[in-house]
Amino acid sequence: MKQVDNGSLRKHGVLTVSRRNNRNAVFFLLPTIIFMLVLMVIPIIMGVSYSFTDYNPISGKANYIGLENFTRLFQSVRFIAALKNTFLLIVFYVPVLNILAITMAAIIGAIGKKLGNFYKSLILYPNLLAMVVVGFVWRLFFDFNNGLMNQSLRFLGLDFLTAEWLGNPDTVLLSVTIVLVWYSLGYFLVLYVAGIMAIPEDMYEAADIEGCNALQKFLHITLPMLSTSITINVVMSTMTAFTCFDLIISLTDGGPGFSSTILALEVRENAFKRSEYAMGITIGVILGILGILIMLLELRFLLNREEKVYG
Repeated sequence: MKQVDNGSLRKHGVLTVSRRNNRNAVFFLLPTIIFMLVLMVIPIIMGVSYSFTDYNPISGKANYIGLENFTRLFQSVRFIAALKNTFLLIVFYVPVLNILAITMAAIIGAIGKKLGNFYKSLILYPNLLAMVVVGFVWRLFFDFNNGLMNQSLRFLGLDFLTAEWLGNPDTVLLSVTIVLVWYSLGYFLVLYVAGIMAIPEDMYEAADIEGCNALQKFLHITLPMLSTSITINVVMSTMTAFTCFDLIISLTDGGPGFSSTILALEVRENAFKRSEYAMGITIGVILGILGILIMLLELRFLLNREEKVYG
């Protein structure tokens, strides 16, 4: 193959056009870069630096105290409980949500367009509500005496299963998970349905010719071809679990005690209730680091899975 040198390219104006396009790209990206620096990078740097001080915005003083904030946090029973609850919420919520969403997306994809659209709209509806509203509604649902949950169990003769769902440390985190899955299921369901619609139909036709049943097609075609959608949804649902403090505030306010408190609530508790702003900032830093680490681990595992599927 004949090699074209830079002189020939410059003669025909190819390199000039390329450089001009690069300059134009940088020019159009510059406002976004500045925006990100001002609203993201600079606050992150400031937050990390303040976590090593006793910063108080009222007095305006920020004396360097080293790792004292971090030491106090990891000696706090409340912070350790919040850390554990955050991890438990991720462990309960992320797998259950994604398994349910994938299964329901496959069912909706198989029942026809009109009926499928109806069910998608119905399941998506809760996601249109504010999390605070959802929390207050589900508080009524879980009420021990008059809530629909316990009333239904009593009607079915299952009185032994009734519980103080939001008032018992053993059941409160499970109740929060149920509400969070109910709230966000429709959003992730729609994403999985879109992923299924992108799968070439001839793959299913070839499977029919080979005599594959519905379960085999789901396991060997649908599930592998949804690898990209699974990667995106697992990471996004993990972010939701980290930041669902508004739902928990309206549903349990972190109680009973601090058995449903997560790290995001601890930021509010320290910064705005106790006026310990430096401690709140420190918890925010820890929350950010943990979020990045967990999502990097998820991405490493899921992207490796994608490579195996797509080669």
